[in-house]
Amino acid sequence: MGSNQRLHKIETSLTPQQAILLWIKEAHSHPTLESYAKWLSENPETRSPFRFGEKAIDAIEKSASRQKQHDTRQIVSQAMQEYEFLYHLFLDTNVHFHTTAREKSLWSQLLLERIKIFKGVEAEIDMEDVSYWKELFLGFYAETYIESATLKLLSQKHYSGNGLLFQDLVFQMECRLRLGHFLHETFNDFCHDRSDITPIDLTTFESGLHTHINQKLKAMTALARAEVLVKWGRREDGVALVEKHLFSPAV
Repeated sequence: MGSNQRLHKIETSLTPQQAILLWIKEAHSHPTLESYAKWLSENPETRSPFRFGEKAIDAIEKSASRQKQHDTRQIVSQAMQEYEFLYHLFLDTNVHFHTTAREKSLWSQLLLERIKIFKGVEAEIDMEDVSYWKELFLGFYAETYIESATLKLLSQKHYSGNGLLFQDLVFQMECRLRLGHFLHETFNDFCHDRSDITPIDLTTFESGLHTHINQKLKAMTALARAEVLVKWGRREDGVALVEKHLFSPAV
C-alpha cells in the first residue's frame, strides 16, 4: 500500500474534529495567516480546507448507510455542520488576533512611554497621570489575560488541546503576556518607596476576570455556530444565537 493510499485510509476514518486537526496542521505549516491564504489561493480546488472534512463525512455516510435514510441524512448533516463550526471558530479566532495586532502594539508603546516618565520623576508627580496609566494598564492586561485564557479553553474544549493561532500571532501573544507582567512589576517597584500611590494587586484583579472569560468563550462559539446556521438557511436561529452577545458591555 502506497503512502497516498495509507493517508486516504486514515483520513476517511476521521471524525469531524480529527479532520479539522489535520487541516489546522497543514495551515500551521505556514508561519502566518497571510502566507497560508496566499498558498491556498494559488490552487484553491486541490488545497481546499474542506477536503479533509469531505473525506471524513464520506466515511460517516458509509458507516451510517445501514440506518434509515432520514437518520443517515441527519447524521451526515450534523457531521458537516460540526466540521464547519470548527473551521469558522478557528478562522474567526485568528482573524480577530490578526486585525487587532496593530491596536495592541500601539497600546503597548503608550504604556511603556508613560511609565518611563514616572520613573524619571524624583519629586512630585501628577496623580491624574498615574490614575490614567493604571486604568490604561488594567484595560490592556484584562484583554490580554482574557484572550489568553479563552484561547486555552477553546483549544481544550474543541481541538483536543492543539494550538489555534498561527506562529506570528503566538509570538505576539507571548510578548503581550510578558509585557503585562513586566509593566506590573515596574509600576509596583515605582510605588515601593511612595506612600501616595497604591500598587496593583494583579492576583485579585485576575480573579475578577473569570466571568468575562466565560462570556468571551460563549460569544466566540456562538458566532461560529451562527455562521454555520446562516449558511444552512437558518438565518433567524443564527441571529438569535449571537444577539445577546452583540451589545454586551466591554470589559
